[in-house]
Amino acid sequence: MPFAFQARGAGRRHLLTMLLIATVLAAVMYQGKGYPEEDSVDGKRMTAREHIASLNAFGQAVPREMRHLVALKDSCTLELTSMRRSAEGHAFDVPLLSLDASSRTDRETGQIVVAIGSLDGPDAPQHEVYQTGRWHEAISYRSHLRQLMRLCAETLHTDESGHAGF
Repeated sequence: MPFAFQARGAGRRHLLTMLLIATVLAAVMYQGKGYPEEDSVDGKRMTAREHIASLNAFGQAVPREMRHLVALKDSCTLELTSMRRSAEGHAFDVPLLSLDASSRTDRETGQIVVAIGSLDGPDAPQHEVYQTGRWHEAISYRSHLRQLMRLCAETLHTDESGHAGF
């Protein structure tokens, strides 16, 4: 077949059309892959019980000396039972209204450590409650704690006003 000339700009339109088709196909095939599916639950729709279950599920993957069993003592107090000190554990309470949840990277191990404490004062003890090599897991763990704080505040607001919400 002999070489045929195309109208000026036809090659560009053809290239742009092919690029658009490739982009659409890639988007259809991708469908959100790559984002951790275990982190896809809408945290604002979870109940306190579901947040606690998620925290405890995360906690099963850490070394025994870091393991904590998390429970709600009441709507605004977390009880953490540490497995560090003995087989029975060592329990401590954390008021959700003054909870401080932070994360840091341990320079020696590269692990991300989530610690909780109280905003009540600079001398309040910090408890390391979770460690992982995955940034999104540490952020998710911290997010569950913060959602429990939000639920606590909503509970207090509901008690004062007689209806839920702000």
